[in-house]
Amino acid sequence: MNYVDFPRAHISGVNLLCSVLYVVHLPWQSRIAAIEKLIREAVRKCSESEDTVRVVRTAADIRESANNGALSILHAVEGGHTVGSDIENVNRLALLGVRYMTLVHFIHNRLGGAAFLPFGGDRGLSQFGKQVVRRMYGNGIIADLSHTTEPTFYDAIEESSGPVIASHSGARTFALRDRNLSEEQSKAIASTDGVIGVILCPFYLKNWTFSAGLNEFIRNISYFVNLVGAEHVTIGSDLDGWLWPVREIRDITDYELINNALVKTGFSSNEVNLIMGESFVRMLERFDVSRQTSY
Repeated sequence: MNYVDFPRAHISGVNLLCSVLYVVHLPWQSRIAAIEKLIREAVRKCSESEDTVRVVRTAADIRESANNGALSILHAVEGGHTVGSDIENVNRLALLGVRYMTLVHFIHNRLGGAAFLPFGGDRGLSQFGKQVVRRMYGNGIIADLSHTTEPTFYDAIEESSGPVIASHSGARTFALRDRNLSEEQSKAIASTDGVIGVILCPFYLKNWTFSAGLNEFIRNISYFVNLVGAEHVTIGSDLDGWLWPVREIRDITDYELINNALVKTGFSSNEVNLIMGESFVRMLERFDVSRQTSY
């Protein structure tokens, strides 16, 4: 199914889309070359938009695009398997404008362990994985710890030199013991000045169900906000990520329903603004300033 495209993003009033690139494990294919091809295509599509859609790299770019009524597209990568065995590929990803990378996906890779039963367990970051994480932060790429085992999660925080994120997760107290975030993990992300993106998929929000409503999504949002503050919480929808959203969200044009539900729940206007995406942009802004990097 398709939940997101440029026209519907404009209709919804969304200012930023994280374009999360994924390539499968095919032994005859260079994964980094496949990522490069996808990014070239994205840049071409954006260039045809008459400046209504822009590929961005920094928080400053995002704010400038929003001020000009343009939709920002920020590149990310799902799965550290993309790096392969060559750490120089991290530099290539940075040059392409990738700003965060999920270290693992559904299965273990050269970097670390994936929290997917029955393949989870106590596998942490490998020595190569630790080198990759350090190289990522040296190149302005944030580690996304969605999908990691707990040992890989904490190893990555130890090796990081900036914020970490969990871009599409839920609260372990409500569902998915291994895949979702514990209270301790949530606080650990906040301690790095990072952000938790709450996923819209029902079975991440409530145990033993494939169908849930906006109430369950807001319950997960509220849990994290009460735990670590709205400045560390945002929407990590995973729309078009091979999953499906809660009942009320037919596609991205229904995001106003999320905003309204947050207001109805009692969040302040500032908290709603943070949760709807400002928290992510501010995190990126602080990270960019701390690195004093010119892209």
